[in-house]
Amino acid sequence: MKNEKKKNFESKLWKPIEHEDVILSKSVFNDSGFDKHIHEEFVIGVVSNGQMNGFIDGTTKSVNKKSIVTMNPDTAHSNWSLKHHSYSQSAVNIQPSYLTKLLKENFSSKQVYFKTGLLENETLSNEFISLMTEFEKNELSTIDYECRLIEVINKILLANTCVHEEGGLSKHDIAIIRAKEYMQDNLSLDITLDDISSEIDVSKYHFLRLFKKYTHFSPHVYLMFKRLEQAKKLLQQGLNIIDVVYSCGFSDQSHLNKHFKAYVGLTPKVYQKFFI
Repeated sequence: MKNEKKKNFESKLWKPIEHEDVILSKSVFNDSGFDKHIHEEFVIGVVSNGQMNGFIDGTTKSVNKKSIVTMNPDTAHSNWSLKHHSYSQSAVNIQPSYLTKLLKENFSSKQVYFKTGLLENETLSNEFISLMTEFEKNELSTIDYECRLIEVINKILLANTCVHEEGGLSKHDIAIIRAKEYMQDNLSLDITLDDISSEIDVSKYHFLRLFKKYTHFSPHVYLMFKRLEQAKKLLQQGLNIIDVVYSCGFSDQSHLNKHFKAYVGLTPKVYQKFFI
């Protein structure tokens, strides 16, 4: 992940709803940001002050407080402030399990996805910013916050989702899915290109081209992101950091610390303290 040395930002995390897989964050980026990366959660975010550039829907776009960023799990995206400028972003990361509960009320299918990574809706954006601001100022009770959050999320879902249709996958789609599953199942191992290409029965040279085209990442970078996402889960569960290192395929603790700080903005120890 390039540009790590340029990162200059502050970030706060909250878990506003007990027993639910929802994490709220408020981040301020000063002439900094994150290169292309992924999350395993659905992400809804709004720029509350300033303006950012981001890699969204496969291209670079400019985002301000009139738009809502809506990211599906496992989707490449980035965010970066304009040169010598800063911006603030409020976001909510939603585990698919929690979103499924909401979808039962609005869709006949549980499998939906955001149809665009950038929803142009200033009214909804302002509503989201207002909710985040009131929560940060501790002006809302837990029940008030949860009710209003569900209302805002439902409005965004109704405005910007499509139902996932089963079937119709190309052989390339299937190959990429199988490769991702193989990497996910073998995070602790030192797997090779030959291992993956053999699993999906294509040459490693064809696999490299195919994977980069469909995901915007090299297999090595994607595998690192999946290891970091797994590390996040294990840290949230209170697993010893040394055990996290080896469970997720890192060579040692400094290796984990370096990549985790660049990916999350916090050290593994600080991140874990937030949850336990």
